[in-house]
Amino acid sequence: MNSNLDAVLLQSDLDCLFKWCTDNKLHFNIEKCSILSYTSKSQPLNQVYKINDLLLSRSDSVTDLGIIFDTNLDFSQHINSMVSKAYRRLGILKRKTKEFSSEIALKALYYAHVRSSLEYCSIIWDPNYRNKIEIIERIQNNFSRYLLYEKNGIYLQDMSSSYLRDMFNIPSFCSRQDASCVLFNYKVINGSIDCTYILSAINFAVPARSLRNQGSFPNVYSRFNYIDRFSLYKFYKTFNKISGELDIYQMSPIVFKSNCFQLLYT
Repeated sequence: MNSNLDAVLLQSDLDCLFKWCTDNKLHFNIEKCSILSYTSKSQPLNQVYKINDLLLSRSDSVTDLGIIFDTNLDFSQHINSMVSKAYRRLGILKRKTKEFSSEIALKALYYAHVRSSLEYCSIIWDPNYRNKIEIIERIQNNFSRYLLYEKNGIYLQDMSSSYLRDMFNIPSFCSRQDASCVLFNYKVINGSIDCTYILSAINFAVPARSLRNQGSFPNVYSRFNYIDRFSLYKFYKTFNKISGELDIYQMSPIVFKSNCFQLLYT
């Protein structure tokens, strides 16, 4: 939105949208509509918009399909909300499984009720900053220490998280995020996910001559780590590390997924 004319055009689109819904007898819940602005300007254009002559409220965040989008697009609100919910579920799991000693049963419950909520739509909000990653990793570390206590009757606070992950064969959050990113783009490239917009944005590396260490996708370099926030660039970087072991074009989904997990899980 660069001028008042753009605001007038958007208001016209809103009027047309509401008329189309009315003509097709579709109920439009205006109370759930709000204005959310994404801008880097110090003085953005704060225009008032209406639907059916009702003013829309302006908000700093909005929840869409369970994901909280904020005006900074860093997903801090979503991560904090998700972590809080995961701790509550982990607390319930601990209270209900005090008499459990089976590692398989406890891990299955953790995967189903805690980790599944942590990784919901993670391809969208995948954090890049270390402090956000550590906040999420602490949940799994908490569960690993509880699992050690339930299985062996000991609770060691100073035991390293990597040692516990190796002991119980539980991959880290970061490695699962890397695998999810690679698998998502594998499905896009091979047509399992029909999204021409993402497919058209993928750049394939076509070498002019035969090179021993040529990656399948271009390497993107930057002095700043903000570039890792882009899903495609993360995919290029992650897949090029393991491209010598995987064939993203010929491998079947089951074989590709299995090999991808083995190469990336730590």
